[in-house]
Amino acid sequence: MNIKTIHSVLSVIQVHPLLLILLLLSYFFGLFIEMAALFMLIFIHECGHLAVAKYFQWEVTRLVIWPFGGVMETKDFYNRPTHEELWVTIAGPVQHIWVFGVIHLLSFTSIPDYYLDQFIWMNTILLLFNLMPILPLDGGRFLFFIISHWLPFHRSILLSTNFSIFMIVVANGILLINGWISPPLIVLSAILWLDNWLTNKRHYLYLMKHMLARYMYPTVNRNKIHKLEFPIQTSLQEMMKRFRKNHYHFIHIEDQGLLSEDDYLSLLFSADHPKS
Repeated sequence: MNIKTIHSVLSVIQVHPLLLILLLLSYFFGLFIEMAALFMLIFIHECGHLAVAKYFQWEVTRLVIWPFGGVMETKDFYNRPTHEELWVTIAGPVQHIWVFGVIHLLSFTSIPDYYLDQFIWMNTILLLFNLMPILPLDGGRFLFFIISHWLPFHRSILLSTNFSIFMIVVANGILLINGWISPPLIVLSAILWLDNWLTNKRHYLYLMKHMLARYMYPTVNRNKIHKLEFPIQTSLQEMMKRFRKNHYHFIHIEDQGLLSEDDYLSLLFSADHPKS
């Protein structure tokens, strides 16, 4: 990776102020090393996602690092080929594997075993946490990719968020039964639950963002064709609920002939078309 590429990757990274506040507070409470290590692990994890996204030439606008993870914003809203999305998703958890090797090498230095044990524990927890089948975690994204392979994008959002909410409830039940519940876990669970609840309630907005990405940044393989059929009275907004990721669509409207995806998107986002 050359200097220009490294600069391109780092230029979109932003640290959320809350993380900086927690780092400052950890210094006064004598936990700065642990908090700094957690920040570094999250940073490495997110840089893995970002580096592979840049490799595939994704239009990443920014990557915000929070205390519990990161959010990567891209113009291509779930509009890239599935194999690219899978590699970008895998790139985060994979970073934790080589980090284990680095921690092992550090055991031959003068760093106290206490800190090394803490690093191993944090690295393990972050890896397992990110693999949980809950959106927007990496495991949840895998779940979404699997569902969206078989179902329309609109339906995939609803099923993925509903399943994520169910898994949050189950996970908290397990934690409560075993006495592992704690205020940080309650806050984290609440954040994940709220994110999925809002995504579920705003599913139409996310569908529109996906359709707009298809219109503005057409990357769909046009050899993978999916044909849709609708009665003549079906609205354009209702039609897009049947669109599937990684498919190019031809739309047959009763008694009106065939409409290509390009023509459909032009109609959907034309200035004179009323949005309902």
